[in-house]
Amino acid sequence: MPAGPSVIVVSPHLDDAALSAWARLAAGNVMVITVFTGRPPAAFTVSSWDLETGATCSHQRMRERLAEDDRALGGLGVPTVRLGQVEFEYRSGGDADVAAIAEGLRRYLAGCGELWLPAGIGAHPDHIAARDAGLLALMAAPGLAARFYADFPYVAEDGWPSWITTATRHGTHALVCPESTELCPLRFGDVRPTARITVLDPDERAAKTSTLRNYRSQLCALGLTDEELARSSRMLNYELSWSA
Repeated sequence: MPAGPSVIVVSPHLDDAALSAWARLAAGNVMVITVFTGRPPAAFTVSSWDLETGATCSHQRMRERLAEDDRALGGLGVPTVRLGQVEFEYRSGGDADVAAIAEGLRRYLAGCGELWLPAGIGAHPDHIAARDAGLLALMAAPGLAARFYADFPYVAEDGWPSWITTATRHGTHALVCPESTELCPLRFGDVRPTARITVLDPDERAAKTSTLRNYRSQLCALGLTDEELARSSRMLNYELSWSA
């Protein structure tokens, strides 16, 4: 049996891994597990988010989003698994089944060395559920390391913090001191998470932009159209993650 990927990135929705951890996806030897990929109930018409993206039918929009994700991750050569859970707006606000998500994740952890989880910045309930399910799955996988990625675009809604731009001024990649963790909602007892900033060079930013263009239906609502990126040229400069 061939060895599995050394890294698994847990993506709450169909674009989150590419938005927040593109550099890790591009590095290879990685798999994405996307949690909330299920279609809405039969009686459901259209969610407020889907309306914001210009959709008139959530069933059709989910089909479009699945195809967009296939193109985006396929272009990176990244395999994906979809757990088929129903996202927050399609649940009419009900809680996600964290235990069921954790069980779904556990099936793929054998041989994995590092599990990337959303940090939960922005407090979106699906991001929190995916993170908590990952933490629950980790309890049954001793020795598996965890890394928490900063949820984009929430992490940069007011622009990237000055401690990120200052820390990376003289290098392509930098480790930030553990004191610079104000964006991280996680605490591990007395252990303070250590932040890692990845700075995308111009070629990498162009490649990430090309990947994100595959998520055509979402770009306007995310503020990532070509026009908006031209006005906010530093928007895709950085990716941020933490290890405990």
